[in-house]
Amino acid sequence: MAFKSWFAAALLLSPPLAAQEIKAEILSRMAVSPAELAEICRQLPKCDKDSGGLFKRKSPEAYYFIDHTPQLARFTKGSAYQLKQRWDFADYVHGSEITRAASDPRLSIHSALYPLGRGQWAVALIKGAPDWFSGGAATEEKADFVQLNSDGSHQVALKDIPFYYSLTVKACFQEDEETQILKTSYRNTGKPYYQWQATYTFTQWPTHTPENKATVYTEKQQLVPFEPPGLRPDAR
Repeated sequence: MAFKSWFAAALLLSPPLAAQEIKAEILSRMAVSPAELAEICRQLPKCDKDSGGLFKRKSPEAYYFIDHTPQLARFTKGSAYQLKQRWDFADYVHGSEITRAASDPRLSIHSALYPLGRGQWAVALIKGAPDWFSGGAATEEKADFVQLNSDGSHQVALKDIPFYYSLTVKACFQEDEETQILKTSYRNTGKPYYQWQATYTFTQWPTHTPENKATVYTEKQQLVPFEPPGLRPDAR
């Protein structure tokens, strides 16, 4: 009974502006040898090999190293991996409040690139932590979408966005589940930044209920990078 999902992007362009599809780009994890990982880390001022991973972007082809320090580094590959740019989030202050957390919430980088405008991309910095309590468990995650500038700096484009939430309650041979999942789509309105549509899908799955009988409903919100958001559903 698990509802774990990550971002999906969908096309919502009006015909006059639909010259090409606008979508988030999921980065695919790559297998790297110990020697390749050592060469990647050698080019970085800091590197956590235990948490680090290399991810590939298909088009344009590029490679991104992500670890829990946290940092994002972009590489190209010829005969070897060559560092092109690096974004350091070690001192990043994530303002989201995580109401359910058994330990201090951790900051991590989700392995995807999100379109802000033509040639402008962001990553999702996720703040979240699991929580365990008598009779159940919960996970809450919120995202700041941060623009990656070509000089290695970064700017917050959207902040405190509910990203994922799950709650499982077990009592008297019962197990109830609730989830909240975010999906995003993008629309070119002719302005510098795309219009985002955030679709929150809520699922309530009581015990002894078939999955196809679970209660599912959605709420939507329009977002524009660097503009204050309107009212939105928060994780419970």
